[in-house]
Amino acid sequence: MLGVLRSAYDSQDDRKTRRDPAGMMATAASDHRPDTSLRQAAWTAATSLLVMSVLSPIGFFYVFPRLISRTSIAQTVQNIGAHQGLFLGGIFCYLITFICDVLVAWGLFVFLRPVQASLSLLAAWFRLIYAAMALVASLKLVTVLRLVRAPTTRRRSGPLPCRRKSSFC
Repeated sequence: MLGVLRSAYDSQDDRKTRRDPAGMMATAASDHRPDTSLRQAAWTAATSLLVMSVLSPIGFFYVFPRLISRTSIAQTVQNIGAHQGLFLGGIFCYLITFICDVLVAWGLFVFLRPVQASLSLLAAWFRLIYAAMALVASLKLVTVLRLVRAPTTRRRSGPLPCRRKSSFC
């Protein structure tokens, strides 16, 4: 990945490119590693976008509306506890969507790099930042599942004890 990002700043005029018989772009003779072809990058991005467009609506419009009650927290906890597999499937749909989002960022970066490398790099970084933020936000769903699966602890009546010696407790 670092090699791909490093070569984004190289202009196309400075790089001596040649095509090998397999259709892969290869850099100068000293670099024996062939770059990813534009066709492979386009197919990766398109396939990932297709997977994202199928799995994301399944999680967002099918799984979670069936489990989450907007009016009752107790009903939501009961639904998630009764259908943990469905809830886990929704989390899995989101996880695969975020992985595909990273693949789309890479594929579009490679595909658009010949047009304008700096703008392609900026778009890839925006997609990667979005995927990272969405992944962190979806970790809250894993926390909810852990809380639902946890055995009930003894419940206290009254305020929680204060551990610090301050006047605010």
